Amino acid sequence: METEKRKWLPYLVYALLSLAILGPLLLPGYILTLDMVFTPEMDFTTQLYGLLESISARAPLFLLMSLVNDIIPAWLLQTVILFLVFFLAGLGAHKLLPISGAGNYFAGLLYMVNPFTYVRFMAGLWPLLAAYALIPFAVKAFLELLEKGGLRNAIKLTLLSTLVGVMLVHCLFLLLLIFLVIFVVKLISERKNSGRLLQVGKYVGISAVMFLVLNIYWLIPVLTAGTTRLEQIGQADFLLFAPKASGGAGVPFASASMHGFWNSGWVY
Repeated sequence: METEKRKWLPYLVYALLSLAILGPLLLPGYILTLDMVFTPEMDFTTQLYGLLESISARAPLFLLMSLVNDIIPAWLLQTVILFLVFFLAGLGAHKLLPISGAGNYFAGLLYMVNPFTYVRFMAGLWPLLAAYALIPFAVKAFLELLEKGGLRNAIKLTLLSTLVGVMLVHCLFLLLLIFLVIFVVKLISERKNSGRLLQVGKYVGISAVMFLVLNIYWLIPVLTAGTTRLEQIGQADFLLFAPKASGGAGVPFASASMHGFWNSGWVY
């Protein structure tokens, strides 16, 4: 019985913390913070029917939001999304640690409440925060796949990685970089066990194929396009969106302490 209570305790803790963070924002009404714009009628017709010049990886999210908006008001949908962002961020970091104790709660709280999440929330970057919240779950799924293999774990990894990309493609590339580092370490540690490496490679390959199939709706347009928006990005853009020093410290310290948001003028 005690074990069951401990099992559900993190869910309760991070749910209560999420409610406390949102506070009065839980009341009916729209939360308008720079890029976060929810309206009574969430119309995604142009994105869903390909009426724009580009195909968005976020199309499934647009479809889901449109369907849910037919059932509940958009302000409630917005509130639920923001609650889940904080709740999943804390819970994901908590579960990622291979231990059980105070360290899990410290990791969950730090990942959930910090200067990075604060300023992105205030800037209305909820898709970025949603992807950020899902990354620990995806990393844990990748570690489990490398350790245990299995088709079920491969499917789990595929779905979580796809969800990260649906929320924000930028975060997907960061997630793939994390996967690469972990995979290389695994290859080095298991270099004398060829049978184990073949098993690991098999299920990683299966997951990769499933991922390509699930994301083919935006990968093909991107890979076959004559030109992309990436080609329009120049040195001036890199300088504009680069991390900024804050609090009198340099850029490396600002970034390491989860400050340094590119848009100046934010008070942490």
